[in-house]
Amino acid sequence: MARSQTKSVFDLRGESFERPHQLNGDWDFFWMRFIESNDTTSRWNNMKVPADWYDAPNEDRYSTVGYATYRTTVLLDKRKDEIGIFIPHIFSAYKVIVNGQVAHESTKVGKTEAEYIPFRMPKVVPISRYGENEFEIIIQVSNFNHFNSGMHYAIDIGKYRALQQDLSIKIDVNLFVAGGLFITGFVLLAFAFTYKHLKVEIPFYALFSISLMYRMLGSDPYPLHALFPGLPYIWSVHMEYFSIHTATLFGGLFVFYLYPRQTNKYVKYLYVGVSLVSLACVFVLRPLVFTYLMKFYLFFVLAYVLIFIYIIAKARKEKELSSGYLLTALIIVAIWTLFQIILFLNVAPIPYFINIILVSLIMVFCNLALFRTFMLKIQSVDLTQADLTITKSKQNMLSLISHEIKTPVATLQMNIEMLRAMAQTGKDVPGEMLDKITEACSEDVDDIKQMVNDFVYFMSRADAGIKPTSISEISHRLKNRFSSDTTPMKVYKFNEIRRYDTDLLTLEYIISTLLSNAQKYSPSGAKKAELILREDSQMLTIEVKDYGFGMDEDQVENLGKSRLVRNEKDEISGVGFYLAKELSNQLDHSLVIESKPGLGTSVRIELKGHD
Repeated sequence: MARSQTKSVFDLRGESFERPHQLNGDWDFFWMRFIESNDTTSRWNNMKVPADWYDAPNEDRYSTVGYATYRTTVLLDKRKDEIGIFIPHIFSAYKVIVNGQVAHESTKVGKTEAEYIPFRMPKVVPISRYGENEFEIIIQVSNFNHFNSGMHYAIDIGKYRALQQDLSIKIDVNLFVAGGLFITGFVLLAFAFTYKHLKVEIPFYALFSISLMYRMLGSDPYPLHALFPGLPYIWSVHMEYFSIHTATLFGGLFVFYLYPRQTNKYVKYLYVGVSLVSLACVFVLRPLVFTYLMKFYLFFVLAYVLIFIYIIAKARKEKELSSGYLLTALIIVAIWTLFQIILFLNVAPIPYFINIILVSLIMVFCNLALFRTFMLKIQSVDLTQADLTITKSKQNMLSLISHEIKTPVATLQMNIEMLRAMAQTGKDVPGEMLDKITEACSEDVDDIKQMVNDFVYFMSRADAGIKPTSISEISHRLKNRFSSDTTPMKVYKFNEIRRYDTDLLTLEYIISTLLSNAQKYSPSGAKKAELILREDSQMLTIEVKDYGFGMDEDQVENLGKSRLVRNEKDEISGVGFYLAKELSNQLDHSLVIESKPGLGTSVRIELKGHD
């Protein structure tokens, strides 16, 4: 650009300032000079604002680092309300002089890096108090620590109170969003410790939320700097760029580990590798260098956001546990990242509240997606665990049946061999012995049939049809089913409104098994077993009581375990109670047994009330 002496003037007479006006256009620019008010001797160039001074098309080409002065004159009508200028930031230290008086100094400008003190925080500067109609605005600027230089952002002029209120609202909104991200991050870290099987994905998302939280605090409008104005500039700029990298790194790892089957490992390695290298640059290099490299990393991240969208879309197509919310969130992330690139390169202004709305939508949709996806995963894991429990129970049942069925089979085989041997020798079988052998064979066949029935029923159950059931439904069903096997069923006072979670078909089978045991181990002519329903303290108790042989404490303790137990007939027993106990566990019912030798046995099934 050729040297020019056309003085910069913004004529805003007649402007109502119902909305702020931007001082965009040519300003007087004095390179490597700090000028004061009413300087008429120094020569200047025209500099477009907003822009980095190193981008100016000047034959001398300004360097990134250095110092300079911007100057313009603003013409206003005489007004009662105070006018101010809003300065988002000027890289990296500046002093504002209005009509010869210092109106604001961010920290300290200087002609060398050792002399100046950089700082970054938006500021509303009142100017009406320094004049009436004409305001000469001089801004001295130093930059030795950032790739962006000078008046990179537009300066607004408007009503002072409105500008100040707008800045306060922005800070409050950022604090509110940061609080939401803080809660999300630390709650999810606690959630990860609770559900160990989700310990990889959830911490990544939690760290992503915490990184975004710092972005809300440590970037425009810099509420953290407003709360702690003494924060060192170098530390804060490192942390600002550090949070960008950690947010993108952990967000990417969250997607990769949530959908490992859809993720190409080399694509993941490249993303992690480049992110870590860029993060290392933030740690070890000067801000002047890593702020220059940032634009390349943002383009890299934008490309990977499209890959993340592809991964999630592929997962949904392949029927993975996923959520449309996550796909929506990633699309919003792509838009937000594109806007960050536009802002970083100063291509066009992006309204503040668009940025806040996008970040809020990312937070909302990611949280909805997280809740939906992880609830599906938890349900899947719980179902898998339940299947493993049922499979283990079936294996125990198979082991027990395979051992227990050997006794009646061996007895049956022995009796048949005895009859065959006597037939081969031509001896007649005494009538009393034949009756005894026939009766024993019949009992063995009945035992085998019962074991097979129990085994088939138990092994065929994949799940229980549990539902809330009233006591009247339970008592009516049991009365119809077992009236011939027991004394008249006793039902004590109950609450008809209350419901109990059970599966009536399985409950019938449990009681049938217990009654079969009661009949099997009661002497001939003993009193029939009793069936009693009793409600007490939000619990329904169904008691099966017999007056049979009974058991001692050791037998009661070992009953129902997957091991062999011999009764007084020298037969293997225990499968019936084991079956009843396993089925009760599947229904979440408790089984309690009390027995005394010679007096009989009482088995109580305890049902919990429906919440």
